[in-house]
Amino acid sequence: MKNIILNPKDNDVVVINDGNSNYTINIGENTHIHILEYDILNSQVNLNVAEYGTVKYDVLNVKESNVNRHFILNKNAEVKANTVSLSVLKDNTIVDLNGDYARFELDNLAIINGGNQIIKTETNHNAHSGVSKVYNMGVAIENAEIIFDTTGAVHKDMEINDCRQLSKGIVIGDNAKITERPILLIDNYNVSAYHGASIGKMSDEQLFYLMSRGIKKKEAFMLILNGLIAPFLANIADDLKKSEAENAISTLLEEAK
Repeated sequence: MKNIILNPKDNDVVVINDGNSNYTINIGENTHIHILEYDILNSQVNLNVAEYGTVKYDVLNVKESNVNRHFILNKNAEVKANTVSLSVLKDNTIVDLNGDYARFELDNLAIINGGNQIIKTETNHNAHSGVSKVYNMGVAIENAEIIFDTTGAVHKDMEINDCRQLSKGIVIGDNAKITERPILLIDNYNVSAYHGASIGKMSDEQLFYLMSRGIKKKEAFMLILNGLIAPFLANIADDLKKSEAENAISTLLEEAK
């Protein structure tokens, strides 16, 4: 496995697309970076964010992917991640909020037709006043299976932390399956922590409402589904990758009709 060490400067854009590699990315104090990761197989990404550093982290997986990530956030560091996964993959992200007021946010969209996705996210609140927010949205088509395994931990004496999880899933077809495993490990009373999970088919009430306005059932179905997906695509900063994601999603959903 190739070792790649990166020390980007303020406002740099870092592209990660070389598989079978071990990445170490060091973000300096008060440094603001945009990272774009796409289609890497059998790789490890280690991200160290110094005090007051901020990172926008976009992930796009159109091809098969197998990635392990370890993010370390120091005092007042912030990472906002947006993931769009459209292929067979194993994705494991561990986040250590090691400094006071560190903040991690993840919006995670997973869509697959006839394959498996296993997506694990673990956030560890190791300091005071940290924030972690993980939002998973899955669409499983026909014989596909998606597993969201999300764990949030607030350790003893780490007060005033905010740990949130929300997972939603839509299944299309009788054999599609989504499993959501929201776990909170809270060892302190003075925290805010919650999780929520919902899985099902498209809402009959929403479909009926649109159909009552003269929209055909299939068109109404796609309209609702696109409304759920659009916010994730809007967060992709790279226009070419956004277009690639939109085309790949369009193909997957056409196959689901």
